[in-house]
Amino acid sequence: MRNGSSVLLWLAAIGGIGIGGYHFFLPIQFRWLDDIHPAHGMVAWGLLMVNACFSTLLILGSLMLAFAARSDAKDPMARVVVAGMAIFWAMNTIYQFVAPMPVPKAMVLVSHSLQFFAFVMFVCSFLPLMTRLGTANAAKQTQH
Repeated sequence: MRNGSSVLLWLAAIGGIGIGGYHFFLPIQFRWLDDIHPAHGMVAWGLLMVNACFSTLLILGSLMLAFAARSDAKDPMARVVVAGMAIFWAMNTIYQFVAPMPVPKAMVLVSHSLQFFAFVMFVCSFLPLMTRLGTANAAKQTQH
């Protein structure tokens, strides 16, 4: 698929890989473990484990978007990948607007930027999904 939908999927793939990679360093940058009491070692371990798994899955899902961008619009597996990532970014966007990240007033722009980023990522995966579904439906109509 070599059109606007493909470009949007590539943007979503690049953005997802970037934010997924950056997420690996968040615990260090923001010193996540500083506020966890040493007696709660399992909580600290779980926090780091969930973040590492999240980062890995986001990178892998985004790599799959890159493959989907190169695939035929009628490919059902590519549509599943794109739908999955669109749902992920929809959930991310909704969560950030319903429960914004608690930040000091001086960092409120960071919170708004992350909300905007999540929404753009949703759009970059949702619009190609709609295009792919339309292409698949049109192909079915011409077969009948």
